[in-house]
Amino acid sequence: MSEKPASNDTADFFPLMADRYQLIVKSGHPLASKDGALPDEFGKYPCFLIKDSSQRRKQMEEFLLKQNINLNILGEIENLEIIKELVKRTLAMSFLPAWSIAKELEDHSVVALPYGRRTFERTWGFVYSRSRPLNLTESTLLKLCRKRVTEAELKAQDTVKVGVLHSLSGTMAISETSLRDVLLFAFDEINDAGGIKVGDKSYKIDPVVVDGASNWPLFAEKAKELLVEDKVAVTFGCWTSVSRKYVQPVFEKENGLLFYPVQYEGEELSKNIFYIAETVNQQAIPAVDYLLARGRKQFYLIGTDYVYPQTTNLILYKYLLWHGVPPESIGGGFRKNDSGKVISAGRYVPFGHTDFQQIVTDIKRFAASGEACVINTINGDSNVPFFKKIVAAGLTSADCPVVSFSLAEDELRSLPAKKLAGELGCWSYFMSLKTKGNKTFLKNWYNWLKTESYPGVIKEKRAVDSPIVLSYNGVYLWKKAVEKAGTFDVDTVRKVLESGDISFEGPGGKITVQANHHCTKNVYLGVTKTNGQFKILETFPQGVGEPFVADIFLLKGLD
Repeated sequence: MSEKPASNDTADFFPLMADRYQLIVKSGHPLASKDGALPDEFGKYPCFLIKDSSQRRKQMEEFLLKQNINLNILGEIENLEIIKELVKRTLAMSFLPAWSIAKELEDHSVVALPYGRRTFERTWGFVYSRSRPLNLTESTLLKLCRKRVTEAELKAQDTVKVGVLHSLSGTMAISETSLRDVLLFAFDEINDAGGIKVGDKSYKIDPVVVDGASNWPLFAEKAKELLVEDKVAVTFGCWTSVSRKYVQPVFEKENGLLFYPVQYEGEELSKNIFYIAETVNQQAIPAVDYLLARGRKQFYLIGTDYVYPQTTNLILYKYLLWHGVPPESIGGGFRKNDSGKVISAGRYVPFGHTDFQQIVTDIKRFAASGEACVINTINGDSNVPFFKKIVAAGLTSADCPVVSFSLAEDELRSLPAKKLAGELGCWSYFMSLKTKGNKTFLKNWYNWLKTESYPGVIKEKRAVDSPIVLSYNGVYLWKKAVEKAGTFDVDTVRKVLESGDISFEGPGGKITVQANHHCTKNVYLGVTKTNGQFKILETFPQGVGEPFVADIFLLKGLD
């Protein structure tokens, strides 16, 4: 048995176990008394290491450097017991394999500090020559050893790693950081209630949070890290469709499971993704129906230049034609192919766009008749300058109402809500819902915000909206599926989710996973009030999620 050797052509390695390292201090240490000590504080205290080979010391130093962990290493000591006594009697720290301090951790004489989402570990197993293949007895023995080690590790840990993949920086952070926050809330809520019950055991959720940074290729890299390195059982994440499109092949290749919590354009069905949020027929079409029924005859389409707005607006263009709205009454412009077919409808801006002077001038001109409205699919922080220009131009909801599909209570915190009263939204949840489930959810959410200690979570002036609640719902739908399946295995959990038997009574009402990986749920149409909340105007109960809405128009001959 040996530590994993460097790759070579003469020997193979059969892994058995990982030797994980813990950063320890004594109970009562200043760092132990803090909820989540910051790595830049580690260097304030002396650190002693167990004497090891130069190669192993180099591996450790490279890991610490990569993770930006600065330890104040004063020396190496051969005797493990001396190191443990130094830690227990002084303010010194040490970085030791978990097996060597199991007793001290159990009796709480030392405390393990979190030092990042990755742990330093060494893999141990059997090394054997490639020149002589293993016989059946040897191969069976190795597999049996591995099985026993795996069972022992699970028994010792009783945790399951769960990925959180959202933009915590960049243009989409205005929307996505709140989804991270509510996921951490849901995990804590489940852990406090005993965890996820699988068979006769309960597992606590161990979140692995990564930042996609509003960078779509980076989303794919982070997804691979979560699946291959962290080996998460499930991932909750993404906001934009372009980020989802980037991670989709990663989840399919590695057979991971992604719960996607944001309204989207449809026209997609992946066996590795569950689409929890509103499809076009659950959000955009009900909103347009409402505007048509109230005499609006002109529709200006504006959005961010990526797949969700482009696809949604093209569907709405066809839908409006189907309902008798002529092309000249659909604003924002068209793009046609060589045969004259419209392949893009509406006006589009890049992510992070801030200059809406000319666009708002065009909208005001378009709305001069008094019969116009705006369909807004702008995403991220560009909504702030857009609506500020709308207000500055004197456009009111009475003159030209704006219905937004990527703007809700959470984003309204950054806008002049008093001047935007009367604008429209269509979602599967509004914070103003007067239900017992919503009341309980909001109470627990605000209580959690008062006591949580995660870095980066803002506690004041928090609002809740549909993507936040759908993220929360997704965690509980997955939990129910795992408990019914009796395993975290992706294929088995997927089959349970596809059965149609997994439902959850969430803050917005009952939500049920369909066989096509979409969800049946309530949908509400509301109007903004001066306090940034929505007054509910209409309810569409238990709408079925249909990803392929464009097929309707093919049948109608409008494509």
